[in-house]
Amino acid sequence: MWGSSAEAPLSAAEQNLPIDIHANKLLDFLVDRRKVPSTWRKSVVPIRNMIEAAIQDLPETQGIKSLMNTFSSAVPGQQHPPTFNYFHALRMVDLLKQSGEPETKTLFGSFTSKRMQAWADILKAYEKDDVYLGEASNEFVNMIQYDIPALRKAIDRHAKAATDLDRRAEEHRNSADSHRKRYTQETKSMGVHGGEARAQIMALTTALPQYFEQVTHMVKSPSFKLGVDYYVAFTQFIFSASGASPPSEPDTILQCIHQIINEDATPQAEEMPEQSVSAPVISSPAPLEIDWSIVDGPEGAMGGLDPTDEVPSQVIPLEISWEDEGNGEIDWGAIEVADAGVIEIVASDEQTDSKKQDKEANSTNSMFETSETRTRVMNELYLLKAFLLQRMGEMESGGESLGLALDPTQTHSAPEIVQAQTASSIRAMLELVDGALGILGGKKVKSLLEIKSSSAYVDRLVSGLQQHLDQAARQDVLAHDAEIKRDQER
Repeated sequence: MWGSSAEAPLSAAEQNLPIDIHANKLLDFLVDRRKVPSTWRKSVVPIRNMIEAAIQDLPETQGIKSLMNTFSSAVPGQQHPPTFNYFHALRMVDLLKQSGEPETKTLFGSFTSKRMQAWADILKAYEKDDVYLGEASNEFVNMIQYDIPALRKAIDRHAKAATDLDRRAEEHRNSADSHRKRYTQETKSMGVHGGEARAQIMALTTALPQYFEQVTHMVKSPSFKLGVDYYVAFTQFIFSASGASPPSEPDTILQCIHQIINEDATPQAEEMPEQSVSAPVISSPAPLEIDWSIVDGPEGAMGGLDPTDEVPSQVIPLEISWEDEGNGEIDWGAIEVADAGVIEIVASDEQTDSKKQDKEANSTNSMFETSETRTRVMNELYLLKAFLLQRMGEMESGGESLGLALDPTQTHSAPEIVQAQTASSIRAMLELVDGALGILGGKKVKSLLEIKSSSAYVDRLVSGLQQHLDQAARQDVLAHDAEIKRDQER
């Protein structure tokens, strides 16, 4: 019909065609199409007041509590916490029905239950003019623009924090393992095997005589003695060749080393030959009286002599004869020596040898344990080492057989021991010197000497061992805390 404004109805296919609407423009689209009134925000305000009043009177059921907890707990990173909307009201009506609220209605269509009626009024207010569409679209736009990006950032931040905490926990565990490994290595190097560390450390000093005995054995070996004699002869020869007077006694050169070598040759003053000792019986002598009246006189016992005056020699007729009358005996006067039983003290050969060995060991140990003498011994060893190295280097470089560029006449006049040495023989001497220096200057012997001489050093060792255990326990605690925080971040 002409002029008719009626439009042909859309087919089912046309009605199902999708419409592309920008998410940010959804609310504007609904308002422009008059699906939602432009004043929908004003209509939402009284609805929220109705919701606030209705939630004050709710039954205590698990479903209702779970729904209400959704609004009490905020999600980290969410800028717009969820509010009670139309869809929540629908869920609340279903929960009230499940809780046993009566669904009976009056003649006018209202519920007999006040709770059911209150939530029914809320739904009716939302559905009027499709206000719930405006509220839902507004929350949808806010979620796209703000909440989802904020949640993404929060997820990335927590993932990074979890990764850092995982790395930190691994570092703490590695640190704890490192401290335990160092504790095991140090105790193993010290010879401590758990238990009371201080007592075991103090007991380590009993090994010092064994190390000193090794050094003494090296020094007294024939090759080492040959090296010392070589050094002495060489030194005396150089003094003589240069016109200077050599040392009068060879033992004054490398004195401490000579003392160790000649330790078994020193005279033993304590050794006593087999002898008999008589136990004398001494009788009490007669009382000894002294007549102080030297010269009688009216002035008293001193006979008027001034104490400062010189006393005539005849006043005190006391003479001591130091001449030997033949028997070399002293006349004890009133002292009588009676015959008594004879006590025989016999020192056996085994006891004498044992005492001799003990004295040699104690003397050598004392030399090594004393800081001053030990330093002197090591200085002499270093001096001997430098000498042998110099000689061997000169011989290996093709120099003179003596290791010196001297006049041939002087070279041939050198002692036989000097001319007989070769690079290989000097190398054997050097091995023994290096062995002795390695023991005396080694970390083990130095530590044992410190332990024996300083209680503060022992305290530091024990404290260092305990510190490794304490640090390992502390790192374990930190690793456990980091793992707990990592699980929370995830």
